[in-house]
Amino acid sequence: MRPCSTLLIITCTASLMLLACEDSSTGAGAAPAADGWSVLVSDASQVDATTDVPDEADSIRTPPQDTAQALDVGRPPAPDTADEDALLDTVDLTDSGNGEADAEEIITEPWFEPGELGEHPVTVQTVSVSGQGSSFQAKLYVPESDAPSRAVLFLPGFMLSASDFAITSERLATHGFIVLTPSFGDSFLNAIDHADLAAHSSAMLDWIVAENEQLSGPIGGSLDASGFGIAGHSRGGKVALMTALQDPRIKAVYTLDPVDSIGGPFDTTPTPENPSVTPELIGDLAIPAGFLGAGKGGEGFQPCAPAAENHEAYYDAANGAAVAYHHVDPSAGHMDYIDSGAAGLCTGGESPKEAREAGAKTLVAFMRAHLLGQDAYQSYLAGEDVDPRFTWESKSP
Repeated sequence: MRPCSTLLIITCTASLMLLACEDSSTGAGAAPAADGWSVLVSDASQVDATTDVPDEADSIRTPPQDTAQALDVGRPPAPDTADEDALLDTVDLTDSGNGEADAEEIITEPWFEPGELGEHPVTVQTVSVSGQGSSFQAKLYVPESDAPSRAVLFLPGFMLSASDFAITSERLATHGFIVLTPSFGDSFLNAIDHADLAAHSSAMLDWIVAENEQLSGPIGGSLDASGFGIAGHSRGGKVALMTALQDPRIKAVYTLDPVDSIGGPFDTTPTPENPSVTPELIGDLAIPAGFLGAGKGGEGFQPCAPAAENHEAYYDAANGAAVAYHHVDPSAGHMDYIDSGAAGLCTGGESPKEAREAGAKTLVAFMRAHLLGQDAYQSYLAGEDVDPRFTWESKSP
């Protein structure tokens, strides 16, 4: 990889500081609600979806009542009747009067469009989560489900927080995933080493498992701990890959415009504390992986996602992954994936909200396909249902 220059890091940091100023009208604990959601606070009184919810108050975010209409949207072809695992039920239609039974109707599992809200109401809480010897504030999203849920750890980029990814985290949770999104809180002159961030991330999976054993806690026995997913944006994408490389509990990883930066403002050479992941390490990644790239991330005098260390560099070297997907949104900017879409000093995208929605949809489809094993969602990753904004390619060993 190309060493990250001091000027690049200063430019990116100034961009993030400007972003924080632009977004200062939103309280740190307020998680923006997705369009069409209602927000219920702990006293069960309903408030407007744009009302800020205090950190200490739990909130329940529920899909619209007509979400059931999603059953008829994007339904995959009827599964092979020889595959019993693909069938939820089989119903014989009554005789229509011609002496012969009508054809069987195959009832598949309920289908929910990944670009829309899923089937689960979600409880959102602010928690203090244990890392490797440190504690961090985080947002925890727990879906209401009759069956145990798998968990996804979502890692924000440098100097970004959980509140910057509330819409994407909530969307993912409505599709049946417990989602933990931490705020690492480091800064320009006090950056956390990337190896430490990966250790913190593994420790956060430990925290999820431990909380699951506390039946009166926020997770309360609802976790399926047989496999975890991980995702991240920018530096968070790099750390997600580092964590997946060292923690066998992680079964799928998806990244939003990941950047293989080195570390602090004066670091130009990889070290054990801030290694280069591509191409040096990523060849050892064996689980399903996805890389979403912002086409404008490499633009500008000092781009926020330089070509030598961006999504293309990751995908090109990810040759050991069970399957690797490369999605590129040519009109997206590096910061389009945060809730506000404010670009700061990064090159802005043409339509940040649409870019964020396309990224969230693809993340949902990826986790449903590769963390839950719902193969019908693979057409959103490599097939006719890939978001029309994207160019894409995929590969397997």
